[in-house]
Amino acid sequence: MKKSLASHIIFLIVAAVVSYYFTEIRFYLNEEYKPAALSSLLEGSAARPFQYRALVPWIVSAISKTGLPLPAIHLPPQLWITNALSIDHARSFVLIELISVFFLVVAFRYYVSMFLKNDTLSTVLAFTLYLVLPFNYVLPRTAPFWYPYDMPAILFFTLGLIFLYRQNWPLYYAVFLIGVLNRETICFLTFVYLFTSIGRRRPTVILLHSGAQLVLWLAIKYFLFQLYSSNPGEGFFETQLWANIGFLLTPKRYPFFLSNMGFIVIPIIFYFRLIDDHFVRRSVFVGIPFFLAMIYVADIWELRIYGELLPIMLLAFLIILEELMVKKSARVGKTLYSS
Repeated sequence: MKKSLASHIIFLIVAAVVSYYFTEIRFYLNEEYKPAALSSLLEGSAARPFQYRALVPWIVSAISKTGLPLPAIHLPPQLWITNALSIDHARSFVLIELISVFFLVVAFRYYVSMFLKNDTLSTVLAFTLYLVLPFNYVLPRTAPFWYPYDMPAILFFTLGLIFLYRQNWPLYYAVFLIGVLNRETICFLTFVYLFTSIGRRRPTVILLHSGAQLVLWLAIKYFLFQLYSSNPGEGFFETQLWANIGFLLTPKRYPFFLSNMGFIVIPIIFYFRLIDDHFVRRSVFVGIPFFLAMIYVADIWELRIYGELLPIMLLAFLIILEELMVKKSARVGKTLYSS
């Protein structure tokens, strides 16, 4: 029992240290997108659709109104000197980022443990999240932008996957509701539900839950649309179809695009048959509607937009890796036995 508690404490300490490091380099190596400047998001005057992702600015505003002292966390100068932000506002944005990254790896560890059934292995492999995150949020120099809703979006999606797998509907819908206020791409949890439920749930049940999530998503999006209807910008989304087609017709850009999530999609495609868990196997297919939607509404070369797919794809990759290691161990054992 003491050993188990000690391992949990060590995990949390290491996760906190690495989360702090990742947060630091995120701020230092990226920049804000001027139409979605943090000061504008706080004022509610940023361009649409960025202003619709209102959760974190609302939280920062609420924190400032409490007057509570904030930890004296180190701040990148560009975050508040050139941004017309107060130190407290800047500190709140950094803290929310740090807390989101920390709880993301904690949630991902739990998500992995539901399928690998080995606490030690799950703890170690949870840190692979830090190995793939930079490929989407630090390394790309094309559109190297920092948005306050990116890390919370992955956290909410991971929690949604956990509660969806557990069929814990009250918590799932709570996460879904909060997630929509943060970023609209939480809607792809509904696709995960569809893909993993078809053939295993009654059609009426699937229709009921899918319809409820659609109504909830539309209601919140309509509320945000009305709230910020006078803001500049494109509205619900910016159409990028033709620019993305041009990108796809340029083969020399493919190596950069394939670096998405640390190139793990490539082994997932080739070793997909090794994923024997139904939920993990079916959830991978959400990447198809996700990519098709991004072709129309986003710049597909901006790799940060694929963040919500990280827990899905990384878990699939880890299961494949485990299966390959088990097969190799079995072959080695058989060879030793026969000799």
